[in-house]
Amino acid sequence: MFAVGAHSAITKNHHIDCTSPIFIGKFVTIAGYQSQLLTHSINVYDNRQDSQSIYIGDYTFIGTNVVILGGSKLPAKSVLGAKALLNKSYEEEWMLYGGNPAKPIVPIQKDAKYFSRTKGYVI
Repeated sequence: MFAVGAHSAITKNHHIDCTSPIFIGKFVTIAGYQSQLLTHSINVYDNRQDSQSIYIGDYTFIGTNVVILGGSKLPAKSVLGAKALLNKSYEEEWMLYGGNPAKPIVPIQKDAKYFSRTKGYVI
């Protein structure tokens, strides 16, 4: 299952693996190129395929060339910086996440206009 909320945008040339469900909220932008959303992997201990869902909250911005692994959650009103690896679930909104592996970097000011849009496109 692949669910995309209203007014969300996914630019071209990304790889989205839906072995398990991927939920993308409303007003989300998956920007740039070559990001990967991967719900499956190999469990080397049990020698079998493993698969977990991905959840991307409302009003998130995902930078270019990121990797989001199964079992991860990017909370609403947050940003995932370019080239980040999101490999776990976070709950804190209004946060810039980045790095490899991704972690909270700096809070986002609550007056940032991206997070209060009423139209999907960014002008």
